[in-house]
Amino acid sequence: MAPRLFACFGRGVSSSSTTTDKPASSPDLHDTADQAVEEQRRGGAVLVELFSSRGCGTSTDAAAIASHMGCGNLGLDVPVVVLAWHVDYWDYQGRKDPFGLSVWTVSQKALVESLQLH
Repeated sequence: MAPRLFACFGRGVSSSSTTTDKPASSPDLHDTADQAVEEQRRGGAVLVELFSSRGCGTSTDAAAIASHMGCGNLGLDVPVVVLAWHVDYWDYQGRKDPFGLSVWTVSQKALVESLQLH
């Protein structure tokens, strides 16, 4: 849906504008549509879901990598959307995650089962 949504922006040219009215370096109304077509060709954005907890020793490193992905610091060719969900199953170790919710734990388990992962 998103590629089609973005493809509709910037379509059409006003009848009063002509290509000779603007310098060659100024953006064209079709630039946005061209960008949407390019995103469609590449497959669009990548969604990264991070399930983490303050009680997990590796979550800090994973959160740092996810942050770099979301900011575009890794030089990837596609846009990245990062979602972080704090699970509560590490709370038993004594370091309770104040952001952890059982709903995110259930979501992670459902995702793992649906993708047939371990």
